[in-house]
Amino acid sequence: MQIRRGLRNGLVFFVLLVMLTASVPARGQAKEPTLVPPPRSYEVEWFGARGAIGAGALLYRGIPLWGMAEISLFTLVWKHFYIECLRIGSGIPNIFYWGTALGFPWHIGGGRKHQLRFGVHLTLQIGYWPAPSGVQIYYILRLRKHFALQFGLMQYSYPPGGTFTFGFSI
Repeated sequence: MQIRRGLRNGLVFFVLLVMLTASVPARGQAKEPTLVPPPRSYEVEWFGARGAIGAGALLYRGIPLWGMAEISLFTLVWKHFYIECLRIGSGIPNIFYWGTALGFPWHIGGGRKHQLRFGVHLTLQIGYWPAPSGVQIYYILRLRKHFALQFGLMQYSYPPGGTFTFGFSI
């Protein structure tokens, strides 16, 4: 009886010892990789806000001054392409407009801290004036992982004009 118990305890000890030594890596041997999802191939900017001031062919009370404020929602940025899913804005001479923008980003240096974005903005408008569609160029300065400053120029095809924009994105 005691011999059986001793053999059984010895066998249990031996099995536990083998399992323990098999799970501990030898010196210099790399651990098995854990199951971590691969990093996304794109970045998401959930929200952005911009102000714009400029001039154009349409006059407001005899002055060619334009001023706008807009927000952007859900901007997806890949290595060679970006799309601003929704852009909503208001200002002078535009009463209310909404649309999208797409183009390509150019990352300057490593780490994606500095970026130039070249693109086209396509908008529809509710109000008296035509929609302010055209081209845009932005400089993005990423200060933190989820915060960036934006400075740029927007040119409008019709009515002709342009604005200097400034804002942020998160």
